[in-house]
This record gives sequence, structure tokens and C-alpha cells, in this order.
Amino acid sequence: MRQKVFCIGMFKTGTTSLENLMRKYGFRTDGFAPTAKFWNSKHKDVFPENYTKFRIHKDEIRKHVNNFDFFSDYPWMFTYEIVYELFPNSKFILTTRETKEVINSSFNFEEKMNGKNIEKYGEKKLKNMYEDRFVNHYNKVVKFFSNKKDRLLIIDLKDKNKEKKICDFLNIKYKSHGFPHSNRT
Repeated sequence: MRQKVFCIGMFKTGTTSLENLMRKYGFRTDGFAPTAKFWNSKHKDVFPENYTKFRIHKDEIRKHVNNFDFFSDYPWMFTYEIVYELFPNSKFILTTRETKEVINSSFNFEEKMNGKNIEKYGEKKLKNMYEDRFVNHYNKVVKFFSNKKDRLLIIDLKDKNKEKKICDFLNIKYKSHGFPHSNRT
């Protein structure tokens, strides 16, 4: 059985692109689509203040994770502490990019989808919420892994050597598939 790998980058940091790359390397992937129905029925909030709310689903998470090798997007970026504990040999990849790019891409995606959050919060407040969510998440992850650095790779997907670095981190043979760019906004 292959090790479990969790992409725990925030929305609009290349999580889907990384998922598509991992599929090219033979990983059984579970991104947003396969889990959306389950998670959205339980949690509608993509601005969670307390990630521990996912702990009540620990048994369901364990069962679900056994079916795949690679996980990205919602809710996995919010469950890293739980899956770290449940799967002690797992690895984590924190995708990142410039904060301003995340804010703009998130806002553009919101406009493209339906704009309900723009109506609800207004553009300025929503952009501030995106920034806070991104920065706070990054800081929480870095703090959590501060003494577990062998289990975390932080990578900006603009890095020209990202695919090789990911392969080295996961101890898999580098094949130079070319890094996909998915979900442009």
C-alpha cells in the first residue's frame, strides 16, 4: 500500500494542479469532487474558525482515506492534524503562492461561480476574509509542523523545480510529466 499524501494548501494555491500531477504518477486521488457531497452536507462553512470541528468525523475520515493515496482541496486542508494522527506515515504538501494572487484568484472564482458571498459580505470584506483565511491557515500549518519538518513540504507552484522536489520529498521516481495548470481564474 502506498503512503498517504495530503495537499493542505488553501484554495487557489494549485491544489487541483497538484492532484492532477499525482494522478499522472499513479496515485489514487481524492480531491474536492468525490468528497464534496459528504462534507457539504455536514459543514457549509469554508471559513472555519475552529478546525477541530472535523474531529467528530474521525472514524468516517479514517474509513474514507483508506480508499485513496492522495488528497487535496476541501476538507483536507482543514483536517491535517487529524490525519497526521490517524496516518503516522503520511506526508503533507502545503501549496502556496503570493497572498495577493490568492485573494484575486479566490475573488474571481467566486464571481465565476455565483457571487453569493460577494453579495453577502461585499468585495472589500470578502477579500479581507480570503487574506485572513490564507495567512492564518499558512501560519497554523507551519507552526503545527515546526518540529515535524520531515513530514511537510512547502512549495510555491511557480517554482520551476516543483515536480522534482515533490518526487524527492515523496521518494518516488521523477518522470518529468510536466506540471498541469488547472482551474485558472
